[in-house]
Amino acid sequence: MMCCMLAYLRKSKRQTNLRPLLLAKRLLTEQLEELAEATASHYHSAGDHLAMLGPHRVFESRAVPGIIVTINRQQTAEEAAQALAESGALPDVAVQTLKRGREFVEELLEIYLDDSFDDKKVAVDAAVARYLSDDEHSVADKPKSDELLADHPYAYSYRVGFPQLSGLTWASQWLKIATLEVVATAADQEAKIRDVENVLQYYKEKTTRLHGSLVSLPSDIPTIPVIAPNFYTFHPEASAIVDNIEALKVVIGDALAYPELMGRSEAIENMVAEYTNKDEYLFSHRDYLDLCIARRHL
Repeated sequence: MMCCMLAYLRKSKRQTNLRPLLLAKRLLTEQLEELAEATASHYHSAGDHLAMLGPHRVFESRAVPGIIVTINRQQTAEEAAQALAESGALPDVAVQTLKRGREFVEELLEIYLDDSFDDKKVAVDAAVARYLSDDEHSVADKPKSDELLADHPYAYSYRVGFPQLSGLTWASQWLKIATLEVVATAADQEAKIRDVENVLQYYKEKTTRLHGSLVSLPSDIPTIPVIAPNFYTFHPEASAIVDNIEALKVVIGDALAYPELMGRSEAIENMVAEYTNKDEYLFSHRDYLDLCIARRHL
Protein backbone atom coordinates (compact mmCIF):
# COMPACT_ATOMS: atom_id res chain seq x y z
CA MET A 1 0.00 0.00 0.00
CA MET A 2 2.73 2.51 0.95
CA CYS A 3 4.70 1.59 -2.18
CA CYS A 4 1.67 2.37 -4.38
CA MET A 5 1.17 5.67 -2.58
CA LEU A 6 4.76 6.80 -3.04
CA ALA A 7 4.92 5.74 -6.67
CA TYR A 8 1.75 7.66 -7.41
CA LEU A 9 2.87 10.79 -5.59
CA ARG A 10 6.20 10.82 -7.43
CA LYS A 11 4.33 10.55 -10.73
CA SER A 12 1.84 13.24 -9.68
CA LYS A 13 4.62 15.68 -8.85
CA ARG A 14 5.92 15.39 -12.39
CA GLN A 15 2.51 15.83 -14.00
CA THR A 16 1.10 18.75 -11.98
CA ASN A 17 2.34 22.12 -10.83
CA LEU A 18 3.73 22.26 -7.31
CA ARG A 19 1.34 24.84 -5.87
CA PRO A 20 -1.39 22.33 -4.80
CA LEU A 21 1.28 20.05 -3.35
CA LEU A 22 2.82 22.87 -1.32
CA LEU A 23 -0.63 23.85 -0.06
CA ALA A 24 -1.33 20.25 0.94
CA LYS A 25 1.94 20.08 2.87
CA ARG A 26 1.06 23.27 4.73
CA LEU A 27 -2.42 22.00 5.61
CA LEU A 28 -1.00 18.68 6.81
CA THR A 29 1.58 20.43 8.97
CA GLU A 30 -1.10 22.66 10.51
CA GLN A 31 -3.33 19.69 11.33
CA LEU A 32 -0.42 17.82 12.93
CA GLU A 33 0.45 20.87 15.02
CA GLU A 34 -3.14 21.12 16.23
CA LEU A 35 -3.11 17.47 17.28
CA ALA A 36 0.23 17.90 19.06
CA GLU A 37 -1.18 20.84 21.03
CA ALA A 38 -4.36 19.01 22.08
CA THR A 39 -4.27 18.24 25.80
CA ALA A 40 -5.98 14.86 25.33
CA SER A 41 -4.27 13.94 22.08
CA HIS A 42 -4.10 10.20 21.54
CA TYR A 43 -3.62 8.25 18.36
CA HIS A 44 -6.82 6.29 18.78
CA SER A 45 -9.00 9.25 19.74
CA ALA A 46 -7.97 11.81 17.17
CA GLY A 47 -11.37 11.84 15.51
CA ASP A 48 -12.77 9.94 12.55
CA HIS A 49 -10.17 10.63 9.89
CA LEU A 50 -12.51 9.40 7.17
CA ALA A 51 -15.03 12.10 8.02
CA MET A 52 -12.65 14.78 6.79
CA LEU A 53 -10.95 15.42 3.49
CA GLY A 54 -7.22 14.84 3.59
CA PRO A 55 -4.87 17.59 2.44
CA HIS A 56 -3.73 15.34 -0.44
CA ARG A 57 -7.31 14.52 -1.42
CA VAL A 58 -6.74 15.28 -5.12
CA PHE A 59 -3.91 12.77 -5.30
CA GLU A 60 -5.84 10.22 -3.26
CA SER A 61 -8.93 10.49 -5.45
CA ARG A 62 -6.79 9.74 -8.50
CA ALA A 63 -4.74 6.96 -6.91
CA VAL A 64 -7.38 5.01 -4.99
CA PRO A 65 -9.29 3.44 -7.94
CA GLY A 66 -6.10 1.99 -9.40
CA ILE A 67 -4.92 0.79 -5.99
CA ILE A 68 -8.22 -1.02 -5.40
CA VAL A 69 -7.85 -2.77 -8.75
CA THR A 70 -4.34 -3.84 -7.75
CA ILE A 71 -5.52 -5.06 -4.35
CA ASN A 72 -8.28 -7.18 -5.89
CA ARG A 73 -5.97 -8.67 -8.49
CA GLN A 74 -4.51 -12.05 -7.53
CA GLN A 75 -0.87 -11.61 -6.54
CA THR A 76 1.82 -14.19 -5.91
CA ALA A 77 4.10 -14.03 -2.88
CA GLU A 78 7.01 -13.35 -5.23
CA GLU A 79 5.23 -10.37 -6.80
CA ALA A 80 4.45 -8.91 -3.39
CA ALA A 81 8.07 -9.26 -2.27
CA GLN A 82 9.33 -7.68 -5.48
CA ALA A 83 6.95 -4.70 -5.17
CA LEU A 84 8.18 -4.01 -1.65
CA ALA A 85 11.86 -4.35 -2.54
CA GLU A 86 11.53 -2.10 -5.60
CA SER A 87 9.63 0.71 -3.88
CA GLY A 88 12.85 2.67 -3.41
CA ALA A 89 11.39 4.39 -0.36
CA LEU A 90 12.43 2.06 2.45
CA PRO A 91 15.82 1.12 3.89
CA ASP A 92 16.73 -2.54 3.54
CA VAL A 93 16.14 -3.36 7.21
CA ALA A 94 12.53 -2.15 6.88
CA VAL A 95 12.01 -4.12 3.66
CA GLN A 96 13.34 -7.31 5.22
CA THR A 97 11.35 -6.85 8.44
CA LEU A 98 8.06 -6.24 6.62
CA LYS A 99 8.76 -9.13 4.25
CA ARG A 100 9.44 -11.47 7.18
CA GLY A 101 6.24 -10.30 8.84
CA ARG A 102 4.16 -11.03 5.74
CA GLU A 103 5.69 -14.50 5.49
CA PHE A 104 4.88 -15.15 9.15
CA VAL A 105 1.19 -14.35 8.64
CA GLU A 106 1.15 -16.60 5.56
CA GLU A 107 2.64 -19.43 7.63
CA LEU A 108 -0.03 -19.00 10.32
CA LEU A 109 -2.74 -19.29 7.68
CA GLU A 110 -1.10 -22.35 6.14
CA ILE A 111 -0.97 -24.09 9.53
CA TYR A 112 -4.69 -23.68 10.04
CA LEU A 113 -5.60 -24.54 6.46
CA ASP A 114 -3.48 -27.70 6.41
CA ASP A 115 -5.18 -30.63 8.15
CA SER A 116 -1.85 -32.46 8.46
CA PHE A 117 -1.03 -30.33 11.52
CA ASP A 118 -2.69 -32.30 14.32
CA ASP A 119 -1.71 -29.90 17.09
CA LYS A 120 -2.14 -26.33 15.83
CA LYS A 121 -0.77 -24.77 19.03
CA VAL A 122 2.48 -26.68 18.76
CA ALA A 123 2.76 -25.77 15.07
CA VAL A 124 2.14 -22.06 15.75
CA ASP A 125 4.61 -22.05 18.66
CA ALA A 126 7.22 -23.54 16.32
CA ALA A 127 6.42 -20.87 13.71
CA VAL A 128 6.89 -18.17 16.35
CA ALA A 129 10.28 -19.63 17.32
CA ARG A 130 11.39 -19.71 13.67
CA TYR A 131 10.22 -16.15 13.17
CA LEU A 132 12.11 -14.87 16.21
CA SER A 133 15.29 -16.69 15.20
CA ASP A 134 16.23 -13.69 13.03
CA ASP A 135 16.45 -11.13 15.80
CA GLU A 136 17.27 -8.16 13.55
CA HIS A 137 14.23 -8.60 11.32
CA SER A 138 11.59 -9.83 13.80
CA VAL A 139 9.38 -7.66 15.97
CA ALA A 140 8.76 -8.50 19.62
CA ASP A 141 6.40 -11.32 20.60
CA LYS A 142 5.00 -9.15 23.41
CA PRO A 143 2.75 -6.13 22.78
CA LYS A 144 4.65 -2.92 22.20
CA SER A 145 3.78 0.18 24.19
CA ASP A 146 1.35 2.58 22.55
CA GLU A 147 3.94 5.28 23.18
CA LEU A 148 5.86 4.10 20.11
CA LEU A 149 2.77 4.60 17.98
CA ALA A 150 1.35 7.83 19.36
CA ASP A 151 4.26 9.84 20.74
CA HIS A 152 6.92 9.80 18.03
CA PRO A 153 7.67 13.12 16.24
CA TYR A 154 5.72 12.26 13.06
CA ALA A 155 2.65 10.63 14.68
CA TYR A 156 -0.66 10.93 12.79
CA SER A 157 1.00 11.95 9.50
CA TYR A 158 -0.17 8.95 7.47
CA ARG A 159 -3.64 8.92 8.99
CA VAL A 160 -4.24 12.67 8.66
CA GLY A 161 -2.39 13.19 5.38
CA PHE A 162 -3.85 10.19 3.54
CA PRO A 163 -7.12 9.14 5.21
CA GLN A 164 -8.32 6.91 2.37
CA LEU A 165 -4.95 5.21 1.86
CA SER A 166 -4.51 4.57 5.57
CA GLY A 167 -8.07 3.23 5.65
CA LEU A 168 -7.22 0.85 2.81
CA THR A 169 -4.12 -0.27 4.72
CA TRP A 170 -6.23 -1.04 7.78
CA ALA A 171 -8.91 -2.77 5.72
CA SER A 172 -6.22 -5.13 4.46
CA GLN A 173 -5.05 -5.72 8.03
CA TRP A 174 -8.66 -6.41 9.05
CA LEU A 175 -8.90 -8.99 6.26
CA LYS A 176 -5.77 -10.79 7.47
CA ILE A 177 -6.74 -11.04 11.10
CA ALA A 178 -10.42 -11.76 10.43
CA THR A 179 -9.27 -14.64 8.21
CA LEU A 180 -7.00 -15.91 11.00
CA GLU A 181 -10.02 -15.91 13.31
CA VAL A 182 -12.33 -17.85 11.04
CA VAL A 183 -9.79 -20.50 10.02
CA ALA A 184 -8.83 -20.99 13.68
CA THR A 185 -12.42 -21.47 14.84
CA ALA A 186 -14.20 -23.16 11.92
CA ALA A 187 -15.47 -26.65 12.70
CA ASP A 188 -14.26 -28.29 9.49
CA GLN A 189 -12.76 -27.60 6.06
CA GLU A 190 -16.14 -26.85 4.50
CA ALA A 191 -16.88 -24.31 7.22
CA LYS A 192 -13.48 -22.69 6.70
CA ILE A 193 -14.17 -22.20 3.00
CA ARG A 194 -17.61 -20.74 3.68
CA ASP A 195 -16.38 -18.42 6.43
CA VAL A 196 -13.40 -17.18 4.40
CA GLU A 197 -15.72 -16.39 1.49
CA ASN A 198 -17.92 -14.38 3.87
CA VAL A 199 -14.89 -12.45 5.15
CA LEU A 200 -13.79 -11.70 1.58
CA GLN A 201 -17.27 -10.44 0.72
CA TYR A 202 -17.28 -8.16 3.76
CA TYR A 203 -13.83 -6.87 2.78
CA LYS A 204 -15.09 -6.05 -0.71
CA GLU A 205 -17.94 -4.08 0.85
CA LYS A 206 -15.44 -2.14 2.96
CA THR A 207 -13.40 -1.22 -0.12
CA THR A 208 -16.31 -0.35 -2.42
CA ARG A 209 -16.55 3.31 -3.39
CA LEU A 210 -19.94 4.90 -2.70
CA HIS A 211 -20.73 8.39 -3.97
CA GLY A 212 -17.08 8.91 -4.88
CA SER A 213 -15.59 7.98 -1.50
CA LEU A 214 -14.72 4.96 0.63
CA VAL A 215 -17.18 5.39 3.46
CA SER A 216 -16.84 1.94 5.03
CA LEU A 217 -13.09 1.84 5.62
CA PRO A 218 -11.73 1.35 9.14
CA SER A 219 -10.83 4.62 10.83
CA ASP A 220 -8.38 2.99 13.22
CA ILE A 221 -5.87 0.14 13.37
CA PRO A 222 -7.61 -3.24 13.71
CA THR A 223 -6.15 -5.37 16.50
CA ILE A 224 -6.32 -9.11 17.04
CA PRO A 225 -7.88 -9.01 20.55
CA VAL A 226 -10.87 -7.14 19.09
CA ILE A 227 -11.18 -8.68 15.62
CA ALA A 228 -9.86 -12.17 16.38
CA PRO A 229 -10.39 -12.79 20.11
CA ASN A 230 -10.28 -16.58 19.82
CA PHE A 231 -7.02 -16.54 17.89
CA TYR A 232 -5.62 -14.18 20.52
CA THR A 233 -6.64 -16.59 23.29
CA PHE A 234 -5.06 -19.53 21.45
CA HIS A 235 -1.85 -17.74 20.44
CA PRO A 236 -1.04 -14.53 22.39
CA GLU A 237 2.63 -14.41 21.26
CA ALA A 238 1.77 -14.86 17.58
CA SER A 239 -0.99 -12.25 17.98
CA ALA A 240 1.42 -9.73 19.49
CA ILE A 241 3.79 -10.24 16.55
CA VAL A 242 1.03 -9.64 14.00
CA ASP A 243 -0.22 -6.50 15.77
CA ASN A 244 3.33 -5.16 16.26
CA ILE A 245 4.03 -5.61 12.55
CA GLU A 246 0.95 -3.54 11.72
CA ALA A 247 1.90 -0.83 14.20
CA LEU A 248 5.36 -0.72 12.62
CA LYS A 249 3.73 -0.19 9.21
CA VAL A 250 1.82 2.76 10.63
CA VAL A 251 4.86 4.53 12.08
CA ILE A 252 6.78 3.91 8.85
CA GLY A 253 3.82 5.42 7.00
CA ASP A 254 4.00 8.42 9.32
CA ALA A 255 7.67 8.95 8.45
CA LEU A 256 6.95 8.60 4.73
CA ALA A 257 4.01 11.04 4.84
CA TYR A 258 5.61 13.72 7.03
CA PRO A 259 6.45 16.80 4.91
CA GLU A 260 10.09 17.74 4.30
CA LEU A 261 11.44 15.18 6.79
CA MET A 262 15.22 15.25 6.88
CA GLY A 263 16.96 11.92 7.41
CA ARG A 264 13.85 9.93 6.47
CA SER A 265 15.71 6.62 6.03
CA GLU A 266 17.45 7.01 9.39
CA ALA A 267 14.12 7.78 11.08
CA ILE A 268 12.58 4.62 9.61
CA GLU A 269 15.59 2.54 10.66
CA ASN A 270 15.19 3.83 14.22
CA MET A 271 11.51 2.90 14.19
CA VAL A 272 12.32 -0.62 13.01
CA ALA A 273 14.93 -0.93 15.75
CA GLU A 274 12.37 0.06 18.41
CA TYR A 275 9.86 -2.56 17.27
CA THR A 276 12.47 -5.31 16.89
CA ASN A 277 13.83 -4.56 20.37
CA LYS A 278 12.59 -7.42 22.55
CA ASP A 279 13.28 -5.76 25.93
CA GLU A 280 11.97 -2.18 25.87
CA TYR A 281 8.63 -0.38 25.36
CA LEU A 282 6.64 -3.50 26.22
CA PHE A 283 3.06 -3.88 27.49
CA SER A 284 1.81 -6.79 29.53
CA HIS A 285 -0.83 -8.79 27.70
CA ARG A 286 -3.40 -7.71 30.26
CA ASP A 287 -2.66 -4.01 29.73
CA TYR A 288 -2.71 -4.51 25.97
CA LEU A 289 -6.05 -6.29 26.10
CA ASP A 290 -7.50 -3.45 28.17
CA LEU A 291 -6.17 -0.90 25.67
CA CYS A 292 -7.63 -2.74 22.69
CA ILE A 293 -11.04 -2.96 24.35
CA ALA A 294 -10.89 0.75 25.18
CA ARG A 295 -10.04 1.60 21.56
CA ARG A 296 -13.12 -0.20 20.37
CA HIS A 297 -15.30 2.23 22.28
CA LEU A 298 -13.52 5.44 21.20
